[in-house]
Amino acid sequence: MVKKIVLFVYLILFVNCERDKFSKFKTFPNGWDYNDKLQFEFSLKQTNPLDVFINIRNNNSYKFSNIFLIAKLRDSTDVIFLDTLEYVMADSKGNWLGKGFLGVKENRLWWKEKWEPNKKGIYSIELRHSMRHNGKINKIENLEGIIDVGVSIMEEK
Repeated sequence: MVKKIVLFVYLILFVNCERDKFSKFKTFPNGWDYNDKLQFEFSLKQTNPLDVFINIRNNNSYKFSNIFLIAKLRDSTDVIFLDTLEYVMADSKGNWLGKGFLGVKENRLWWKEKWEPNKKGIYSIELRHSMRHNGKINKIENLEGIIDVGVSIMEEK
């Protein structure tokens, strides 16, 4: 019986990992600085449809219920997507929406669904935050409480 359970868990993990084409994080020990543009480079050997996620881990020091991001996806020569994104991080009562425990939550935020790369090769994703206080023009220099930001690219199911 134990062997069957171990085999079942192994198969589940193997099938789920098989979808991951790329996953990488950048860690921020002191919050995410406005000038810190994140760049994630990856190589594609096929042009199958892909789902692209932005992953954000925050702790209770994060003072906002949302986050604004500028996200850019490019191949070796052209910008394919350039988006300003807003993601909700907490509900109306201030409860974090992500998964996790002990004050750290991870949000897997859907960016692109069924993206079909037009060619094989090297691609990059650039992320930066674009947070401002309500009614203010000046940027927020540092997002305290953002501890990791990453991207995941998965093969479409």
